[in-house]
Amino acid sequence: MTTRIVLSLLGGAAPIVAVVALMAVLSPPADATPEATGRPLPVETVTAERVASLMVQREFTGTIEASRESDLGFERGGRIVELIVDEGARVDTDDILGHVDTSHLYVRQKQVQADLAEARAMLTELVNGPRKQDIDAAAANLADANAKVALQRNQLERRKRLLERNVITREEFDEFRFGYQSMIAQRDAAAAALDELREGTRKEQVDAQRARVASLEASLESIAEDFKDAVLTAPFGGTIVRRNKDEGDVVAVGESVFRLIEDSVLELRVGVPAELAAGLNAGETVEVKVSRRVRNGTVKTVLPQVSLATRTQVVIIRMNLDDKSRAVVAGQIARLQLKSGKDVEGISIPRGALVRGIRGLWSCYVVEKTESEDAGERIGIVRRRDVELLDTHDDFSLVRGTISQGERVVTSGVHRVVPGQRVVIE
Repeated sequence: MTTRIVLSLLGGAAPIVAVVALMAVLSPPADATPEATGRPLPVETVTAERVASLMVQREFTGTIEASRESDLGFERGGRIVELIVDEGARVDTDDILGHVDTSHLYVRQKQVQADLAEARAMLTELVNGPRKQDIDAAAANLADANAKVALQRNQLERRKRLLERNVITREEFDEFRFGYQSMIAQRDAAAAALDELREGTRKEQVDAQRARVASLEASLESIAEDFKDAVLTAPFGGTIVRRNKDEGDVVAVGESVFRLIEDSVLELRVGVPAELAAGLNAGETVEVKVSRRVRNGTVKTVLPQVSLATRTQVVIIRMNLDDKSRAVVAGQIARLQLKSGKDVEGISIPRGALVRGIRGLWSCYVVEKTESEDAGERIGIVRRRDVELLDTHDDFSLVRGTISQGERVVTSGVHRVVPGQRVVIE
C-alpha cells in the first residue's frame, strides 16, 4: 500500500530504479539479513550468567516517631498564673514549665502550723507530768473540803435534834442534809484529783496527744505536696510541640497544658511480614531510607504479635542520628530496607541491555560469530533474543527465554543496533 501511495505521488512516471530503491529503504531489516558493509559499530558487552538464587532488597514503609511523648498537665487544678515555655522550646528533665495559684495553700499552711505548735506544747506538758505546785494546790483543796465536810456534819447533827423537838420542819432538815451530801461529793472529787496528780499523766493521754501531733504533721506534708503539684515540670528532655492553655485559664487535674516529645531519640515503627521479622534480632543494624538518604538504625524490639489487619509484625528501630542537622523529625515517612534471598533460576543481564519487544515481551541483543581481524578487533553480528523479565535487582535484571549462558550481551548503544548488524566489541 505504501508503494502505491508513493507511485501516485510520482505520477506513475518514475523510473523502476527509484521504486526499487524506495522499497529497500522502507523494508525493515530481518534477523537473517546479510552483514552490512562499512565500518562495524563499536559496542560494549558482558557475558550472560545463569543464577540459581537471587538476593532481593525489599522496602517496608513506616513512620518516624519520638521514643517518648506525653501530654503534660498539673496534678492540682486551679488558675494558671504563669507558663514559662512556648511551642518549639527545648526543655530538660525537671525544668519548670508553669504554676497554678497557691494563695489558699499558704493560708491553710499557717493554720495547721499554729495547731501543731499548740498540740506539741500540750504533749510536752503531758509527758513531763504535773508540777509540785499543782500537787500542793490539790492537797490544799482536799484539806479544805474535809474541813467543810466535818463542819457540815456537826451542823447536820444539831439540825436533827431540832427536828426531833419540832423546832424546824422536815423540809428544812432535808435541805441541809442534801447540802452535806454535796459537800462530801466535792471532797471525794478533790481527793481523786490529788491522787491523779500524784500518779502522773496516764499513758493513754500521752498516746492520744502524740497521735494528734502526727496527724497535724501529716497535714503539713500534704500541703507541701500540694505546693509541688501546683508546679508543672518536664518529666524528660525534649521539645514542646503544642501549648493548649494560657495564663488565667482554670484547669482541672491532669488537663493537657503542653505536649512534649523526646525528639532527641527517634524510632521507626514499621510492619514487616512475620517470616522476615523472625530474622531480625535486637541490636542488629539495619538500613532505613529517609528523604532519599539511607541511614543506619538499630533494631530495638520485634513485637510478638501479628496485626490482623496487615498480617505483619511491628518492628521498632532506633535511629542512629550522629549529626545535628535535624533532617529527620518525628512524623516523617521512612522505609526499612531488608535484603533476602530467594530461589529462582534465570539469566542475569544488565538492566540497560533490555529493550521493549512485542506483545509485552522484552528483548536484548547478543553478538554472534566473533572473529579476529588483522587489526586485532573482535568482529561479530548482532542477534535479537526475546526474553521474559523475572525480577530486577540493583542494576541487573533476571530473565529467561531464548538467551543462553555465556552469550555476550550488548550493554551500550542498544538503541543504535539492529539484528544482522556488524559490530566491533570494545
